[in-house]
Amino acid sequence: MLLIVVAGTDPDAVYLAQEYARFLPLLMPSEALLTGMLLSILLVYHPDWVATFNDHRYIDLQ
Repeated sequence: MLLIVVAGTDPDAVYLAQEYARFLPLLMPSEALLTGMLLSILLVYHPDWVATFNDHRYIDLQ
């Protein structure tokens, strides 16, 4: 997506995309950690809330 914005002709959009891309390496690990922790907590305490989780596929050893 960044390449599409950079290929565009609006210099303000290019500047904003470049500034945002600079901080992506800082944002992505924390986002993945928080999402993983939240999903793990939901699977333990409220597995019925996670609609796509399949007990037989991931937990049962049959």
